Amino acid sequence: MPDRTISIRGARTHNLKNVSVDIPQRQLTVVTGPSGSGKSSLAFNTLYAEGQRRFVESMSTYVRQFLERIDRPDVDSIDGILPAIAIEQKNSVKNARSTVSTATELADHFRLFMTYCGETRCPDCGVIVRKENPETITNAILETLAGKRAVVLAPIFFDPEHRDVVIEQLVKAGFFRVWISGEVRNLNDLDTKTFTSFELVITRLRIAAERRTQITEAIEQAFELSKGTVNVLEESEEGWLSHRFTSHFACNLCGTEFAEPTPHLFSFNSPLGACTTCQGYGRIIGIDMEKVIPNRDLRLDEMPVTPWNSPGYEDCYEDLRKASAKYGLRLDVPVKDLSKAEYDLLYNGRSKWYGIKGFFDWLETKKYKIHVRVKLAKYRSYEPCPECHGSRLKHVVNHVKFRDLTIGELFAMDVKTARRFWEFMAMSKQEEATAGHLRREIVNRLVYLDEVGLSYLTLDRQTRTLSGGESQRINLAAALGSSLTETMYVIDEPTVGLHARDSERLLLVLERLRNAGNTVIVVEHDPTIIAGADYHVELGPGAGEYGGEIIHVGRVPRSASGSSGFLG
Repeated sequence: MPDRTISIRGARTHNLKNVSVDIPQRQLTVVTGPSGSGKSSLAFNTLYAEGQRRFVESMSTYVRQFLERIDRPDVDSIDGILPAIAIEQKNSVKNARSTVSTATELADHFRLFMTYCGETRCPDCGVIVRKENPETITNAILETLAGKRAVVLAPIFFDPEHRDVVIEQLVKAGFFRVWISGEVRNLNDLDTKTFTSFELVITRLRIAAERRTQITEAIEQAFELSKGTVNVLEESEEGWLSHRFTSHFACNLCGTEFAEPTPHLFSFNSPLGACTTCQGYGRIIGIDMEKVIPNRDLRLDEMPVTPWNSPGYEDCYEDLRKASAKYGLRLDVPVKDLSKAEYDLLYNGRSKWYGIKGFFDWLETKKYKIHVRVKLAKYRSYEPCPECHGSRLKHVVNHVKFRDLTIGELFAMDVKTARRFWEFMAMSKQEEATAGHLRREIVNRLVYLDEVGLSYLTLDRQTRTLSGGESQRINLAAALGSSLTETMYVIDEPTVGLHARDSERLLLVLERLRNAGNTVIVVEHDPTIIAGADYHVELGPGAGEYGGEIIHVGRVPRSASGSSGFLG
């Protein structure tokens, strides 16, 4: 037994009968026994409760007033206890914004990765959008225009009322040449009253490597005069070809500006990234047509629209008959047999015919009446957001992609698919230098999720929809990703709901948590976990008043079977 232990003396919580036991630190200890024998009373209500109580007491008086007060467990003494974290078999998350990716911090790493490695592509021109600087523009020019004659221009824009002032300042600065209709003209010879913009000639030269400094200085001068835009004209057989560059985050061809990637842009918890229609929830309250028309075998002339079947709204059927005569909507066929165009007419309406949607929009204006609010609630349900299609993010985020995938598509992957994508993805030297550490953290967390048996979960799955066992294993994977050491983890039956073949993988996860320098205490019945533990505490012999006693303390040989007496 290791020298450092957690020493419990005289524990009497619930049905424990003055229990005294030593549990080794930095080991994987299984607490087992029949159901009701006092396992949870020892592990959670005594060990974890005391560890958490001492942690809270270490805080200042000001901080303690915001934390839950924990009573001291009924025990004579506990020595050698560590800061404690409980991973229980329950899902206490109620927040609709919490997902598998946010709970495991994968979302944070994805956002950083897309910020530094994602490519923004103009949807109209198909070119990659980036902020240019004189150095990058010089490199591009030397690579593509080497040996050719070129003209470096600075586009100048001005308001008509400021025309004379702008031209006077340019002449004083020594700029006389402008590019007009494919030729160089003198600024003093032009009737400038007809212009609201022109391109100022910075220099004319033949592109060559030995002129790198001259090219860079010309581009810097153009940027300064034009507030961040330069136009490089290339002489060709077809005439002068334009190559535009900008220091803004905009397309070099069409000039469309895009939102510059930042971590907040990829967050549905931030106003910068959250879809404005659904506020980052991925769904909105809409009309539930299954409730509006519950029986689709009925014809429209058999009054199938439930909210219209009340004395106050029967006139809607008369409006429907008028619309059917005007627009060719068949009333004598079942709703399920209506064509797509007919169903669209029934739902969305046309011209003065408001349709089912228009009817509910009208009801929205009457929500100050209680009975209207009740009626609306009766036919409402959640549906995917029509703007973001469930991704929770603004449409502009979809312009940024990595390997042709948006961040919404990365979140939509299940754990197994995502692990395969990130593990076997080839990265360039620049990408590896910029975000290699992020990729490694992402892979580590996906491996943990896969090994605890959650390979089927999608990363955008809401945490509050998980079962207790799934939520517990999510927390276990998050604990592994947090890299804490010298901590006591108390875990409640992590194999519940897990296929028997995954118990070995779960044991490896628990061992990895122990190997990080933590004390792991697991309440468990599974033979695989018990046989693989470093230390065992068995309570019994029965349940309730017949339990609460230590039956065995020590180590069960790895070859022990279910008949060894230590499996509860």
